[in-house]
Amino acid sequence: MNMFGERKKKGIFFFLAFLFLMGIVIGRYVFTTPYFKLKEVQVRGERRLSEATILRWADISPRKCIFGISLREISRRIESNPRVKRAQVKRFFPSGILIEVEEREPLAYLLYQDLLWEVDEEGIVLGKADSPQDLPVITGVRSFSQKKRISSGIKIIKAFKRAGLPLSEVNVEDEEKMIAYLRKIKVYLGKGEHLEYLSYLPFIIADLKDKRISYIDLRFNGQVAVGLK
Repeated sequence: MNMFGERKKKGIFFFLAFLFLMGIVIGRYVFTTPYFKLKEVQVRGERRLSEATILRWADISPRKCIFGISLREISRRIESNPRVKRAQVKRFFPSGILIEVEEREPLAYLLYQDLLWEVDEEGIVLGKADSPQDLPVITGVRSFSQKKRISSGIKIIKAFKRAGLPLSEVNVEDEEKMIAYLRKIKVYLGKGEHLEYLSYLPFIIADLKDKRISYIDLRFNGQVAVGLK
């Protein structure tokens, strides 16, 4: 019984050693054969960014075995740019890498140091606006680190958007006196505690379409005040 047990242990040992050696041989073959050498990198999902820019951020070593490439590192390098929300990297056989990106879309502009900066719905500053679009502008922010002010501006812009109101600017310099600009109409928000009243604004503006509205005040609980010119 003991001899049988010893033989069994030796058999298992030699079998595992054989598997280990075979793993080394196969691994060496896989990492050295030209069959799995990187020959192609595909990029999908890019819209505002160029394929060349994404490939530069990916920084993939050419002619390297695709199994020796860290997909997580490539994803991390691409996602380190604020314009990219998500990057998924996959291998495709026998010799390719696929990069799928989801870009961040600007929801508004941030006016800072007399320049317009793109900001997405999460308040992430994407970079300078190269070709300005018809987007609302957040003013009154003195530093990118003022996250609370930026978040307040984003919240207000989203609320106006849901109400179908063409907001042009929101000033968040003073949390107690936040002001939105609805074309030529000032909308006093205060702390923005009564943004649910925005749903009334289209009806108020339609009812007073023959009059020149100077401001609409949403700072009071239970009422909407309107000032005429």
